[in-house]
Amino acid sequence: MNKYIELKAGTKVPREKLDTFVTEIEKIMDGAILLDENTVVVDFDHTREDLWRDVLAKYPTRAVKTNRGGHLYYSVPQNMRLYNKTNVRTYNGLVADYKTGYGGKKAMAIVKENGVMREIINAIELDNLPPLPVDLYPIYSKNTSLEDLDDGDGRNSEIFSHIKILKDKKVEDTVIGRIVNFINNKVFKTPLPLNELKNTIGSAMTGGSDSDERPNFYTIDEKGKQKLNLTAIEMYMRKKLDIREYRNILFYIKDDKRYEKDTLNGTNIFREIRKTLEKENIVLNTKQDSEILHLIKTDFRIEEDKNKKYPIAFRNGWCLYRDQFLKQEKIFTPFYMDVDYDPDANDENVINFIKWFCKGDEGLITLFEEILGHILMLERFPHHIFFFVAGKGKNGKSTMLNMLNNWTDGLNSTTALDQFEKETYTYDLIGKIVNLGDDIDDTYIEKSRVIKVIAGGSKIKARALYSMPVDFKSTATLIFSCNNMPTFKDKSGGMARRVVCFPCNSNIEYGKIDLDLDDKLCTDSAKSTLLNLGIKGMKRIIANGGELTITETSKAMTERYLIENDSIAMFFNETDVNKLCDDMENNTFTKLYTIYEIFCDENGYTPSGKNTLSKKLDEFGFESYVGAGNVRKIRPKKW
Repeated sequence: MNKYIELKAGTKVPREKLDTFVTEIEKIMDGAILLDENTVVVDFDHTREDLWRDVLAKYPTRAVKTNRGGHLYYSVPQNMRLYNKTNVRTYNGLVADYKTGYGGKKAMAIVKENGVMREIINAIELDNLPPLPVDLYPIYSKNTSLEDLDDGDGRNSEIFSHIKILKDKKVEDTVIGRIVNFINNKVFKTPLPLNELKNTIGSAMTGGSDSDERPNFYTIDEKGKQKLNLTAIEMYMRKKLDIREYRNILFYIKDDKRYEKDTLNGTNIFREIRKTLEKENIVLNTKQDSEILHLIKTDFRIEEDKNKKYPIAFRNGWCLYRDQFLKQEKIFTPFYMDVDYDPDANDENVINFIKWFCKGDEGLITLFEEILGHILMLERFPHHIFFFVAGKGKNGKSTMLNMLNNWTDGLNSTTALDQFEKETYTYDLIGKIVNLGDDIDDTYIEKSRVIKVIAGGSKIKARALYSMPVDFKSTATLIFSCNNMPTFKDKSGGMARRVVCFPCNSNIEYGKIDLDLDDKLCTDSAKSTLLNLGIKGMKRIIANGGELTITETSKAMTERYLIENDSIAMFFNETDVNKLCDDMENNTFTKLYTIYEIFCDENGYTPSGKNTLSKKLDEFGFESYVGAGNVRKIRPKKW
């Protein structure tokens, strides 16, 4: 079903907001079709008709004749990002405007004026459009056409530069050859002589990419003055930074060594450009800064393979693929740890602190190592939620979290437990390996659907502020610290299966506080030691078939929490329901629920509904039945 926007008579201005549309074009006098995210219109307004019709003949699609040219409709190719922009050079040397709803943008193309429909050249339905051909891919950094260039207009340098751009964009040589022939024979006013064209093509094709080596950043204008060649700078920096998009987040190569995440406003990429150009004694003014940054950020590689597995990269060039290390430098991954992989690292400060933190309990030390391993596992991990619980202060909990925060610096988030239901907070988990929620409140959590989905490893939606949502699977281990555990409204097994409580029962003796301990646990040696302990824990989890080694201390604490978190479980645990069953006069389900409500009120619990209590009778060895007078009663379950 097509959506049409009514326009003000004789203009391109919508009468209402673009959210207001009709589905029958006959109802309006002036209208434009609203383009969805899978459709792009290539609008030729200033191109000779024989040229765009030649393209249409080669790549047939829906086409509409306009007052100044033609609209060619195509589908957006997979893994390609398009923008709405005017005066953009195409791969085949023409200039067009691009209109698309890609990325949730609002765009339209006029189809009716003064009650008359524009002529449809090819009536192909919008849901059956062919993909945009390579010849019409946009070069956003160029806004000039090669059309009608003649002798003396710089055809050689223009075609040379154009070939370099196509080479940079990894266009196949055969495709480049075909495009160059089209430009020379049809786009240029006068074709270059064949020998001259061959020499230019050969020089451009064999001379390497403009961005493989330092280009000439200056050009001479028509008055003989030297000026900056922003196109050359943009091409060089784009290649040097190798910008990638992962789940709507931009990454770039920092210091020619590793990939770094950019900020939402592009600050990091901007600084890297300036730092590189300063080495060349080039200082851009504000307008040039903005133009270069804009050009670079509109042309980058999109990491769209949802099934691709990325390693964790480390500072000294090693990469962790599940439980195997490989030496691979400057490989793209969104997961970079500022840690050296050193299999011999064994920092005594880390070893002694963990031993003290776990009160020397070998079972808890083992579990702590496996929590570190859980953090390193980006797939097939046990999907638990860890709570470090302390009933009193000076137990090392904050020091432990500081140690983990420094170890995973750049790959951690700090979202609180009650914030996960908001997509903008969930977005912080993208590209992270751990979420460290410090000192969460012992509040009643009304909604827990999102945190269950995240912990379970299923897809979830998230979005940055003022951006479109994106689907992703979280790779982050969820860790929270608290003095008292929160209470979840959800009493299903979904939460219970995932919660692991870790007791923090150590206590610093008076006068024995090490004021430098935080610094000691943040050294390179300390971080490498934590990595080794994590690898040890991860391998144990894998050998255990994906299960954690839960100690009796942790198990007892977790089971007690689950009972206390479940008011129904607490009720059956502390109430003699068998006695109620023996009291034939008061033995009704209604009476049971009333007693349960009183129990909750006296103990400060939030009671569950009648249906929930009814469903859980079986779990505690009881069942309901219809007795005399059609009254619902309860009794011990008959096995």
